[in-house]
Amino acid sequence: RTRMWGHKDFFTKQRSDGHWVAHGHTIVDKAVMEQGRMSLDTGAYATGRLTAAGLQGTDGWLLQVGR
Repeated sequence: RTRMWGHKDFFTKQRSDGHWVAHGHTIVDKAVMEQGRMSLDTGAYATGRLTAAGLQGTDGWLLQVGR
């Protein structure tokens, strides 16, 4: 299911459903995977850094290429 707007508690409450939620459209200096949330937008068009996430079961990891 896709959401266009986030919940007011999105960044303050830890997820407890075992799912990952990926979000972007706000450039971050460093990609983060924590508490069931992935902030992946490192602004590849402006910074030259492209970030991707890999998931397998409940494990996740980040891959970054560029400057």
